[in-house]
Amino acid sequence: MGMFDTIYNVPVKCPRCGDSGPKSVQIKSGPQNLSAYEFGKDEIEIDWTYEYYGSIIDEDKRIIRGIATCEKCKEETNKKMDDLINDAKKKGEIKAPEGGGYLFQCEIDGKSALGVMLKRLDEAYDGNRNIELFEVTIWLNEKNMPIAVDHIVKLNDIIE
Repeated sequence: MGMFDTIYNVPVKCPRCGDSGPKSVQIKSGPQNLSAYEFGKDEIEIDWTYEYYGSIIDEDKRIIRGIATCEKCKEETNKKMDDLINDAKKKGEIKAPEGGGYLFQCEIDGKSALGVMLKRLDEAYDGNRNIELFEVTIWLNEKNMPIAVDHIVKLNDIIE
């Protein structure tokens, strides 16, 4: 995926769980040197010619795209993953190398245990184990300071 810059304390509500606490948002429209910014306080270095991944929505209106993370949903998926792993351990499915190891070093039925667990997590969330991520639109003022944010609504979400 590459490097992202991050905007912290973004006031956006999670569309999944409704958590309204501040979120971190990754953007890919700046120098991409892992810079960190505060929403409403810091000027963001923007490369308006960088249009890959839909990072620039509208240069004239000063609108960029980002990916927000909901910590509440992230905690939920981490707990669910722990539950899935513990269940697999109880069933004796996970085969570890001699002396133990990390999940990516283990196997389930001859396959990567990590891959199997991620697939199970996908299945638990109807094919989307990344429930903590959602797209946002960020409006910047003339100094490239983020001043407003909203969800990006996809056409399929409206039709269904």
